[in-house]
Amino acid sequence: MVKQGHIVNSEGKVSNQLDIIIFDRLNTPKFFETSNETVFYPIESVLAIGEIKKTLRENDLTEFRKKIKYLKKDMNRKLIPNTVYGGKIQNNSSFSDIVNMRTDKKYKNPLFSFIFAIDVDNYDNLNFDDDCNYMPNDVYILNYGYLLYGDFENNVIKTKLEDEFPNMNNWLKIEKPGMICLAMLLSQLINHLNNCHIEPFSISNYMSNVHDFGVKGSEIKIFTINKD
Repeated sequence: MVKQGHIVNSEGKVSNQLDIIIFDRLNTPKFFETSNETVFYPIESVLAIGEIKKTLRENDLTEFRKKIKYLKKDMNRKLIPNTVYGGKIQNNSSFSDIVNMRTDKKYKNPLFSFIFAIDVDNYDNLNFDDDCNYMPNDVYILNYGYLLYGDFENNVIKTKLEDEFPNMNNWLKIEKPGMICLAMLLSQLINHLNNCHIEPFSISNYMSNVHDFGVKGSEIKIFTINKD
């Protein structure tokens, strides 16, 4: 399912407002939804996030980077290992991974992040983080083209996800505006979601904070039941 809203974790941390949150609605509970359809979903269920801009400006990439970094680092988003990675069945390999997972993926839940804009203010002035970490994987500008994190090998574009390949060495710039740009975004999203798998999730992890959910002895009253 695709919504806008916030992401929460079991420590009570909440992300900033995100334009697009793509999550598994079948295996995870929805905490609550406001009247304007803004939802709050657990971090374990989220597979992709996106930002929508009318015009992409010079600091938009680095501003989105702050949200990605907060989600991955400060909110401690955990990557779940794929137990059949490398094509070998290990002692800890699960039947679920054997059935659902590709063998060339390290993790079952890598995060896909992207920006989609109609136009760009000045492409040459876009700011990138010096270390190129926590940056969005893809940037799509409908009237210009798109930027992909990946490599160009043997005349083939090989896109990558930061969670799977942490060293973001190359950006590929493809000046293909219009329908091709939009089609590439949809292709990347569908491909990513097809290669991920979210295990059923329990809400109990979010109720372990003694300060929020604990009960003090002074708050307990005992009533004797009169059986006469």
